[in-house]
Parts: sequence; C-alpha cells; structure tokens
Amino acid sequence: LYAPKKLLSEKEIPIARGAKPRPDGAIQLYLFDPDNHVIELFSGP
Repeated sequence: LYAPKKLLSEKEIPIARGAKPRPDGAIQLYLFDPDNHVIELFSGP
C-alpha cells in the first residue's frame, strides 16, 4: 500500500492515516471518500 499512498497523494485524495504496518505484517491505509467517510485499504501479511 505504499505505492497506492503515493498515487492517492498525487491525485489529492485526502489520507486519514498513512500506510502503517501492523504487528502481524498486514498494512493498513485509511482515506476519505468525497462525502468525508473513512475507507480502509488493507494488504494482508
């Protein structure tokens, strides 16, 4: 999710919380949709 984070930033899509690894190895990224709802993107370990 590190590459998608860069693309989202380039497209000026607001990121709520950047790509962070979890202890189990998964990576989570939270962004806002146009209605300001939070969307989670997840990449498994």
